Amino acid sequence: MPTESYAQYHNNEVARISREAFRLMMEDSRAGISSELYLWFTPRLKQLHVATEKPHEDSQIGWAERIPTNLTQQQLDAWFAARTGRLPYLGGA
Repeated sequence: MPTESYAQYHNNEVARISREAFRLMMEDSRAGISSELYLWFTPRLKQLHVATEKPHEDSQIGWAERIPTNLTQQQLDAWFAARTGRLPYLGGA
């Protein structure tokens, strides 16, 4: 169980995956490719993930649509926050 409140844990996870998604998008942009990134969550680890494919055997898709690649870092923060608030990775659901 996280030591901070669930709300703070969620905010930290959203910030972490938003940064990761933006980093992956920038790497793709520099390489001239466009990967289809998806939001995943792993209840066992209580973590969100950004990946093109299932990151762990027990990971579940967190959002069925791919992550938009035309968003700024701040817009990604809002995009993730709006789509992850009710995911059961927080442990209470």
